[in-house]
Amino acid sequence: MQADRWVRFCCNGCAYTVQVREGGNPYLLDWRGKRWYYAPTQPAWQVILEIEYMEQRFLSDLERQRLLQKQGNAPEHVCLTCGRITWIDPTRDKMECWWCGGIVMQGTALEGERCPKCQQGVLHRTASEEETDRG
Repeated sequence: MQADRWVRFCCNGCAYTVQVREGGNPYLLDWRGKRWYYAPTQPAWQVILEIEYMEQRFLSDLERQRLLQKQGNAPEHVCLTCGRITWIDPTRDKMECWWCGGIVMQGTALEGERCPKCQQGVLHRTASEEETDRG
């Protein structure tokens, strides 16, 4: 499995900075509609063990199969109004900010967009902390 990669965007007009994960946030959807998020480097079966622990019971083979069939991915989206990060699965969710209802854009596609904080600067990709640490 591939390791997390982070992308950072900074405004050229103010101090606004946002860092998002490339590839999104995988999850399993349970029978209640609850999302169980896990790291991209973590196998889905480990999430099933976590669900069993939280539910304090073993899941049947059928329940496990259904969970594995209901996988999704919610990439980080950035609100162009308030600047907050929202995890949205484009196949299941409304494409709007959880916080203010504003328009969102996938976080990795912010290059050249107007800054949501100062509304004057432009966002540009910069080296993430991970890239800076390497060298």
